[in-house]
Amino acid sequence: MFTSEYPIINAIVRELADNISESLNNELQGLFIFGSLALGDFQPDRSDIDLLAIVQHDVTEEQLTSLKRMHSHFIEKHPEWNQRIEVAYVPVEGMNNFNTQTC
Repeated sequence: MFTSEYPIINAIVRELADNISESLNNELQGLFIFGSLALGDFQPDRSDIDLLAIVQHDVTEEQLTSLKRMHSHFIEKHPEWNQRIEVAYVPVEGMNNFNTQTC
């Protein structure tokens, strides 16, 4: 599991991972940090959190609705993170074939 020098960020990422997994009916295969947090240039008061969620299959309409609802509830609970969390959802197949196919 991801651990940074910022306890609040660790808690936020853990909460997001749990919420995403639940929204995707446990089809989350991995959650990866990239951007300033991964590169060591993170500023807790202004940087965003960039995440790459690898999912078992393409996200269905039902899962997309669940994810939108989850992200809205997350921001209601943590308004200081509004417009500061970005998650890209990519199926495993897309990661395996990113050079030859789009997903």
